[in-house]
Amino acid sequence: GGGGGWGKGGGDSWGGAKGVWQPMFQKTWDGGKGKGKSKGPKIQDPSKVVWVGNVPPEATYKELLELGNHAGTAKWAEVFQSKKGKGGPATGAIGYGTAEEATQAIQMLNGATVGSNTIQTDVYTSKSA
Repeated sequence: GGGGGWGKGGGDSWGGAKGVWQPMFQKTWDGGKGKGKSKGPKIQDPSKVVWVGNVPPEATYKELLELGNHAGTAKWAEVFQSKKGKGGPATGAIGYGTAEEATQAIQMLNGATVGSNTIQTDVYTSKSA
C-alpha cells in the first residue's frame, strides 16, 4: 500500500493549499450574522430606537452610545455617514431596551451637543437620511 506518502508529501501539499485558505476565509466572513458595516443594525422595533440628526461626520458610535446613556440604558448606537459626500453632517441611531426609554431620550437629548454640532433627536422611522 502507498499509505506512507503523507510524511514526505506533507510539506508540499500544505504550501499548495495556502491559496485556497484566503477565499474560504472571506466567504465565512461575508456569511456573518448580517452585521455588515454598510447596512447598520437590523432594527426590529423602531419604537425603541432614537433617530439622531446633525451628527458631526467624525463622531463615532461610541460617542452616541455615551450620549444615549445619559437618558437611559442605550443598548447600541450607530453613525450613518452622509450620502452627500465627505464633511456633511451624519445621522445616527441609538437603540434602547424599551420604548419608554427611547421616548425619554428623544426629549432629553434633543439639542444636545456632539462635537461642535447641536444634534436633533426624533422618533426613528425608516426614513432614509
